[in-house]
Amino acid sequence: MLSALGGCYVGLQADSAYVETSYVPSNIEAYPHRYYEGRTVYYVNERWHYRDGARWAYYRQEPAPLYRQRTYVQQAPPANRHIFASPPVRIAPRAPAPPARRSEHPDNRNGDRREHRRTER
Repeated sequence: MLSALGGCYVGLQADSAYVETSYVPSNIEAYPHRYYEGRTVYYVNERWHYRDGARWAYYRQEPAPLYRQRTYVQQAPPANRHIFASPPVRIAPRAPAPPARRSEHPDNRNGDRREHRRTER
């Protein structure tokens, strides 16, 4: 039996354990995957897909080892999501800065605060 649906086909063989398909997601490598029967299989839309040469296929029924592994992972306890706050960091107060010193200009060493003006000749 051959069925054409929107640019993809599914080939069925009555006695086979797999179904050929022409559609798999373009990012199939991002899906959960395992190594099974000498090849990498990908779990997509509740089916285990694998590449067979230039073709793609999926198992008609989920193989028992893949089922056991999948359900074990799905039933794993949730990860600990507690976020532990670190204790507050205490910064010692800074000592007050020493008072600023007034520096004298070299031309005004005698404390003469009068403005020096240059005279033009």
